[in-house]
Amino acid sequence: MILEAYNNTPKPISYATVDADGNDIVKEIEFKTFKKIIKKFDCFFCGKSFDEGVAIKEAISDRFTDYAFVSSPDSQFCCESCSLALNLIRFNYIVDSRIRLIRQKKFAEAILNQTEIPFLACISTSFKKHLFYKATVNYDSNNFYVNLENETILCNKEIFKNDIDFISNLLNLGLSLKSLYNSYISNDIVSAIGVKIYDYLVEALNRRSFQVALYLAQRDEKIQKEEAIECLKAICKI
Repeated sequence: MILEAYNNTPKPISYATVDADGNDIVKEIEFKTFKKIIKKFDCFFCGKSFDEGVAIKEAISDRFTDYAFVSSPDSQFCCESCSLALNLIRFNYIVDSRIRLIRQKKFAEAILNQTEIPFLACISTSFKKHLFYKATVNYDSNNFYVNLENETILCNKEIFKNDIDFISNLLNLGLSLKSLYNSYISNDIVSAIGVKIYDYLVEALNRRSFQVALYLAQRDEKIQKEEAIECLKAICKI
């Protein structure tokens, strides 16, 4: 899947991000490729059988420790697709017919607008771990899996959108992410909206998909206080 997506993606691959001063920039990303060897083998990462590929000693370093997650840990070779996917370690990404490198701030919008299937969705919190061989291929854009670092989490698009809007609007009202992680909503917000907002938070914290939303949600400075309150009332059905 990744090899086909790579071949379909214009090179160099564009990555919209920001510079050290917070200015929007577009980086051009070139993927590292490896010399191919003709040999029958099962891929170190995906476990599928191939007639040509890449020597694993050329693709990964001696510091690699993820042997519990790969499919054929005794193999000395990996397929071309998986060798290309090693380049994704420094990014959040969605892979469908193309490879899209997506910064954290834009990932929620991207996954909520995802309609093409099949696709992979991976979010890195450390940018030090390979996620592609831990991810689940999605064949449904309404109920889909996202990898948040090593954890594969099932998300429902409607619930996920509500969670993103719930968190974003609370951030707009001055609440911190730390407060939400700790199940805290200030009294003035509860008074303005109603106790159901706290009930929503308690229920949401029991959903693993809410952890994805907490990592991705952003404050929207264009949203005014009154608009945020009305949105939260609608989400909590008050």
